[in-house]
Amino acid sequence: NGELKVRDELTLPRPLTLDSVKSKRARYWASAAWMDQQLGVILSALKNSGQENRTLIIFIGDNGLSLGDHGLLGKQNLYAFGGMHIPFLMAGPGIKPQKSEALAQVHDIFPTVADAAKCPNNLTQGVEGLSLLPVAQGTQSQLTRTYAFSRYRNVQFSVTDGHWKLIHYPEVNITQLFNLQADPTELRNLADESSAKTTRAVLEAELVRWRTSL
Repeated sequence: NGELKVRDELTLPRPLTLDSVKSKRARYWASAAWMDQQLGVILSALKNSGQENRTLIIFIGDNGLSLGDHGLLGKQNLYAFGGMHIPFLMAGPGIKPQKSEALAQVHDIFPTVADAAKCPNNLTQGVEGLSLLPVAQGTQSQLTRTYAFSRYRNVQFSVTDGHWKLIHYPEVNITQLFNLQADPTELRNLADESSAKTTRAVLEAELVRWRTSL
């Protein structure tokens, strides 16, 4: 993990117990329910203003939060449900009701908004993000992005193609490899399995390429 003594990880005494984790999760979901209610107030006001049909709504979280998952409590990790798999919802004119598995990232928001506002193409020239509008409108199912990369400081780096995910911890030279289709909660590390040797090599090469470009 790299940071087990930061604020989030100190919110419960160790070792974690089932009761303490259940209590923390109850408080988390209570907060989520309150936030959902407040968003409803905002959306009702938007509808009453008459601007609903000309407004693009994007709701996104900046990170996930471990609530006992993998023995962690905070966001200082690259596991899907503990940090990297965040809510990303869009609604508005032309947006198709659907669930997408496209490899979207936070830096896609700017080109998406620019695309929706019909800004000149040179506005987003050279930016790393991609417009999500074609996927959101249902005109294409995937982005041109093959891999999505993440990092936490300089102690954790990850790459995923949507099916497989590799996490590397350079300070201790540990690698984890997960089959996200069969193991979405990332509990079975396949990094040393011979059957996953080729997949590991491909993802490691992509991660090295990305880190070199930083």
